[in-house]
Amino acid sequence: MSADTINETIHVCKYLGAEKKTKTIEGEVVLPDIKPDILSIVRIRGRVCINSVRPEDDKINIDGTICFNVIYIADDEMNSQRGVNYELEFSESIHFPGVTQDSVVRLKYDVGNVEYKVINGREIAIKVPVVFHAKAFHNCDISIVRGITDDDEMEVQKTNCNICSTIMTAGTQIEVKENVQLDAHNSPIGEILDCDLNIINKEYKLSYNKILAKADAVVKIIYTADNENQDVECFETTLPLMGIIDMDGVKDTSQIKLDYMLKSFWIKPVYQDLQANCISVEITADVNAFVYDDNDVELITDFYTPNALLNSETESNQVLKSMIDIDESFSITQTLVVPELDNTRILNISGDVTLIERNVLNGKIAMTGNVDVYVLFAKASNHLIESKKMELPFQQV
Repeated sequence: MSADTINETIHVCKYLGAEKKTKTIEGEVVLPDIKPDILSIVRIRGRVCINSVRPEDDKINIDGTICFNVIYIADDEMNSQRGVNYELEFSESIHFPGVTQDSVVRLKYDVGNVEYKVINGREIAIKVPVVFHAKAFHNCDISIVRGITDDDEMEVQKTNCNICSTIMTAGTQIEVKENVQLDAHNSPIGEILDCDLNIINKEYKLSYNKILAKADAVVKIIYTADNENQDVECFETTLPLMGIIDMDGVKDTSQIKLDYMLKSFWIKPVYQDLQANCISVEITADVNAFVYDDNDVELITDFYTPNALLNSETESNQVLKSMIDIDESFSITQTLVVPELDNTRILNISGDVTLIERNVLNGKIAMTGNVDVYVLFAKASNHLIESKKMELPFQQV
């Protein structure tokens, strides 16, 4: 007997895999001439800004900047509290077999604890580990068997499979430049010691082949007041982030993933009549969209006939079934007795998560790790800022 297969070419996305690489960024922070010498360090924190992610043959190139914020006690008559921002540029290459310049790449990163050593009153040696997590995909066409001619005498086994179509990518750059007035109860700014940015409330809307990306940027500063006591004060504001991404072919049923990547972030005091009751905020961020459709495909997995000896050849393809992002919030509640925080004013609390172990089983992920909690506070007696680190272990499924 003679039988031929009925083939169909479909567009799919192959999953090339995931790679992780840790880069330790080292350098020296040099104080500007207008800043007094260092007596002691209160806290140093690093923030990563990514300028470009470029896939090439078997590698992914990353260019960026790590911005360090330094709070220190000055070696002057008043032991004043001062702040310094410093930037270090870096480049990194992740070896990734199978990646080409046409591959689709999703990049995430984690910033570790900053290690530092004061070299002299003007220089600080610093190093910080940054862990890059990269996933890569490749759009291609594959041929599948949809049927067999003259199959009246054949037993054919079929299965339905849900796979991801080719991933479309596009992005846009969001720029925010805005002057924000301090609240009425805030004193004028003497010097900004610390600034922080957190992007929250990420959402999107579709309209005529366009994706409207929306989010909120929560901006917070800690500063010394421009008064006789140089009191330490805080101010927080929320600014909208909005960008439009052109994406031909996007549908209401399309799966859409948005990644925000900070490129630069600056806050400066704005002076009027020799007083700074306002700050200038400048934010530049990229928002990238990854769009695909879920397709149900019927595949022939086996066929048989007692009237002939059949030979077949198959080819294996690892295709993406779905790009899943699962966000689940959980609370860690623990009471800590910290004598150092008596008679103090809490200025800021931040946390870094360290994942120690991860186990995957039956659709669940069991995680064990620590949260390093950093408390920035000012003593009521002398208004000096201090930092306290605490570790909170957690287990979560």
